[in-house]
Amino acid sequence: MRIEIGNSTCVVREADPACAEILYRVLSFAREGEPTPRPSWWDERVRLYHKEKHTFPTGLLPRALEAIKHEPGARGLSLVDQRGALPPPSQERREALQSPPWSMTGKYGFQLEALDSVGGGALPGRAVIQAPTGSGKGNIAAALPFLYPDMRWVFLVHRANLARDVCARWEELAGEGTAGFIGEGEWREGERFTAALLPTLGGGHPSLPTVPGAGGEDHSPGGGRVPHPGGSHPLPGGPAFRTRSPTRGAIGHALRSER
Repeated sequence: MRIEIGNSTCVVREADPACAEILYRVLSFAREGEPTPRPSWWDERVRLYHKEKHTFPTGLLPRALEAIKHEPGARGLSLVDQRGALPPPSQERREALQSPPWSMTGKYGFQLEALDSVGGGALPGRAVIQAPTGSGKGNIAAALPFLYPDMRWVFLVHRANLARDVCARWEELAGEGTAGFIGEGEWREGERFTAALLPTLGGGHPSLPTVPGAGGEDHSPGGGRVPHPGGSHPLPGGPAFRTRSPTRGAIGHALRSER
């Protein structure tokens, strides 16, 4: 058995049945506040391990390895890291960040250093930037899609004011198109950059199918939106994405837009 590690998704090859069952059980969470009744096939948990494709979000890899480390089927498990590093940005664009309106020089020179660490750090393309309030983290977020114009970027945050602020910075500083926004009843994807609210992604795209009698246009007492078992839904500007839950489908699409 081996696990191929991608930027957003891990794929389990030659999956041991017992290990797959453990991952299906462990890589899940319970939805709180769901109304009743619920379909008989749903055990009230959102599954992040796809039993047919044997995939799960890369961020859950440590938890997955911990869950199966004592299983006989996991002996000889190999990990294949297929995550690609970000290519070096053009020198012209990097130098542009040192001039107005970006002005990443002087006391704000650390912003450019932070961007360099994302592209050339120990884990290229993955970094944690810690800086105090008012130091310009929003500018750093807006500068990433400016440095890498051939990629689509999504900025995930839990508060609408932060998302809208970064959208405004992207449009004002970069001036290379309108930012997309997902949240507060809107689902508008930008061509290059989109800011999205995690609570909205958790609810799924508006076009997600619902189970008859359990959501959407359901008018029965206690009807509520629940995950569709293996349904597919189209997303604007992209192919249908097969999923077992609105949460994983929406976030999976957002993460795939990153690269």
